Amino acid sequence: MARRSKDPQARIEALEQQMEESPSSPAFFPLASLVWKKGDGPRAEKLLRSGLRVHPGYAAPRVLLGEILLAMDRPQEAAEDLAAAVANSPWNLQGQRLLAECRRWAGDEAGARRALRVAAMFDSSDPEARA
Repeated sequence: MARRSKDPQARIEALEQQMEESPSSPAFFPLASLVWKKGDGPRAEKLLRSGLRVHPGYAAPRVLLGEILLAMDRPQEAAEDLAAAVANSPWNLQGQRLLAECRRWAGDEAGARRALRVAAMFDSSDPEARA
């Protein structure tokens, strides 16, 4: 069994090769995550949107896309992707928290509290979710 490289650039290159060989591979998600960690939000967004066209129900990449869109000051778009993610995976705590942030940004305190209540159902120890 081959060992995964700890070098992020080598890992990116390996995932890019995997995507080239199999464009419908779910490898788009770890690739986009690494690209995002390197600071390339636009490329990570493009990778995620492309991958989500093939894997529309995959919630974790949709949450990452929401996080990226929020960081890029696009909270309305982020809210759409986060709402879709938590509709498929309501137990996704990060998705619920980010959705609450989007709702607050839009002035929807009731929507923010709803998202945090759902998060609290899955992690009652989280003080933010109980707020």
